[in-house]
Amino acid sequence: YRSLPGRGNAVPSKSGSCNLDVACEEADPWREQVRSVGRYTFESNGSTFLCSGALINNTAEDGTPYFMTAEHCISTPEEATTMVFYWNYQNETCRPLGSPENGSVTDDDLGEQTSSGAVLRARLGNWHQSDQISGKPDLALVEVDDEIPEAYNLYLSGWSRAGTASTESVTIHHPQGHGKRISFDEDPSSITAYGQDSGGDTHLRIGNWELGTTERGSSGGPLYDTDQHVVGVLSGGFAGCGEGDPSEDNDEPDWYGRLAPGFENGDYDGTTFADVLDPQNTGTEILDGRPQSEEADFTPPAEIQDFRITRVNTRQQEVTLRWTATGDDGREGTAQRYDLRFDTTRIESTADFEQAQAVDSSPPPSTAGQTETAVVDASDGLEVGQSYYFAVVAEDDAGNRSPWTAPTRKAVLVKDIEIEEGDVTAGANRSVAETQFVLNETQEVRVELYDLLGRRVRVLLDGKKIQEGFEQVVQFRTNSLSSGPYFLRFRGERFTVTRKIVVVN
Repeated sequence: YRSLPGRGNAVPSKSGSCNLDVACEEADPWREQVRSVGRYTFESNGSTFLCSGALINNTAEDGTPYFMTAEHCISTPEEATTMVFYWNYQNETCRPLGSPENGSVTDDDLGEQTSSGAVLRARLGNWHQSDQISGKPDLALVEVDDEIPEAYNLYLSGWSRAGTASTESVTIHHPQGHGKRISFDEDPSSITAYGQDSGGDTHLRIGNWELGTTERGSSGGPLYDTDQHVVGVLSGGFAGCGEGDPSEDNDEPDWYGRLAPGFENGDYDGTTFADVLDPQNTGTEILDGRPQSEEADFTPPAEIQDFRITRVNTRQQEVTLRWTATGDDGREGTAQRYDLRFDTTRIESTADFEQAQAVDSSPPPSTAGQTETAVVDASDGLEVGQSYYFAVVAEDDAGNRSPWTAPTRKAVLVKDIEIEEGDVTAGANRSVAETQFVLNETQEVRVELYDLLGRRVRVLLDGKKIQEGFEQVVQFRTNSLSSGPYFLRFRGERFTVTRKIVVVN
């Protein structure tokens, strides 16, 4: 099983480096659930152990700090009284998978946010009788004895008692007792007995994790369905990091005790999970989560209104962006982090934003009103010959996010000067035509229109300094021109280019 013997507050020196920090962008949609998961120690038979678990909501919506974990971790009321909870213990940055620092102990202060003692409220498992997991779903529910300070800004996860297998799954946990991690399974789970590939109905089997893994100390960690409701807790399995590539897991299965049976049965004073989590007997099948306190932070950072591209450097494959810092609450305070992204197509919706490429080098937020600067370059994935659109979101420490903001202009990393050419159709609906060009270095440019005989018809742009990497649009009226071919001459400080166009009236 996946509880971890330990001593006091100590943690082992290393967890697997294929684990994914909750600070990584993949965890962004799960910020609230991340806040509900905690690491804890407990004493049993003279030894100290580590497990994981999650605060969980109830239908009274009264903020009672119920905490769900595995029965093979907490199986008796005596063990519950010895629980010491460690909240928000996690790395502040996303460490690369497979890197040496990924598996090391986080710099976060383990003892900064803690609670002590709990009361066992409900249980459905075999460990208290036979030291075995098989046969029951391995569930335990306690109530944290200490009053948890609102400043911890925790979250009570929602749950589902529907009992169906999840189509995709996420777990959040403390492998080896280390800082909080998150794992993703993109395949349907299956309902089985513990440790079995088929047959039985006490557990949800995760075939393997596509991203992240679990380890000793992850026991009791919650399993979430795609709607972010808890459907089980980790009993055990064979998952871990692979022996070859340190960034990959070993593609082995895990088993999570199903929550649904706990709502129908209980083996601690006959109390079921429904008696505790649905005290008003509403029959609720699915309950959403909620903040620990109604006074919790619901105010997101304000939208960033002046996000702009200020420079494009093709030779260095760099794009410089600037904006004014927004706040933690609206335009006050300091946000927690920026989520800066780019794509080769326009970012016009939240879905577009979530699918865009994230930038790892986003600057830490400054106090509201200060100027922020970010440089995105080849190390972030920029390539010469591509056009790029950017967008940014600010996030506060409660996981609230500002609306995404995108500049109206795009950045173009061009090897050579790019000029659009082709037919120009004039008439009632097209009396004004346009052409676009992009320079690979900043310089003054003059654009002139000539007829087929080489006579200059018009000056369209008279020595204007054009910035490198920005698309420049030149418009001109065509209703006074005869149909036929014309030539556009682009003359810069270090180039001259002529392009043929055709006007059709």
